[in-house]
Amino acid sequence: MSVTVFVAGIHGAGKSTICRDLARLLGVFHATAGDLIRANANATTEVTVGVKAVPNVDANQLLLLSGLAVYRARNTGPLLLDGHFVLLKPDRAIAEIPVTVFEAIAPVAVLLVEADAVTIHSRLLERDKTAPPVATITDLAIQERAHAERGSDAN
Repeated sequence: MSVTVFVAGIHGAGKSTICRDLARLLGVFHATAGDLIRANANATTEVTVGVKAVPNVDANQLLLLSGLAVYRARNTGPLLLDGHFVLLKPDRAIAEIPVTVFEAIAPVAVLLVEADAVTIHSRLLERDKTAPPVATITDLAIQERAHAERGSDAN
């Protein structure tokens, strides 16, 4: 089985940028949870809606684990997997990803990437041309950190 390091953070925190740089420097593979989810979704699967909102968190996580299984069946090298401990639902509620998902990922390490809410808001506006309100980003970041502690303790 390939060794997985899980790099967490809310959208716009900088985790993909950090992972791309680390992957290049270390010669390891980098994938986003979203890449693995989209690779296993069919044409009718609604992965995200609106401002990074996820309509069916549990279904997305099943797609993530399926994608990770496919990756691991084909590769034995280390993987930097970037993703989330919490997601924003379309009704703006914050959904925790079940700890069982992180148990299945079985990372050897968890890194949490954080940035201040105003910076994240600016990054999302620049990158995606839309962003949740700063207050929502703040709430997401607080919950991401809290659930990261619980999720990483599970391994």
